[in-house]
Amino acid sequence: MKKHIALILLLLPILVGCSTRIPTCIGKEDKALKISWGVEYTKKKTIEKFVLTTNRKIIFIVNDSSKSKPSRLSEEEYCNVLDKVQQTILQTQVINEIGDTLNFVEYENPARNIFVRARWNPRFKTKNSVHFRQLFDTLQVISLKIKH
Repeated sequence: MKKHIALILLLLPILVGCSTRIPTCIGKEDKALKISWGVEYTKKKTIEKFVLTTNRKIIFIVNDSSKSKPSRLSEEEYCNVLDKVQQTILQTQVINEIGDTLNFVEYENPARNIFVRARWNPRFKTKNSVHFRQLFDTLQVISLKIKH
């Protein structure tokens, strides 16, 4: 009986720590950080997007209505995505093209008062959008984990 209690006490912190741990690449001020990407159909006034939060959950949303069950990235996957997004923002700070269909990537960190949104027309391969197009392709591969 004592062995069972000792084993449970030994495993309890591991089980609790693995369930909802914030990634190590996230600081205290960054807990409300969100990364979003998707497609905006301006004529239809429809936005289809994936949203990734610091609890590493990713969900598919259409016009602010959830369309999928959340999936979870590993901590390593999450930190790699965060790094790619931040590096891309540093390379190209502003991109806001117009069109009927626009791809976009958003980075929102309310605690630091940061909101970056890059929008571009996927029909045109502009010099300005090259880094965000590459990032978008990477994020789209990650979104394949979502069943919707």
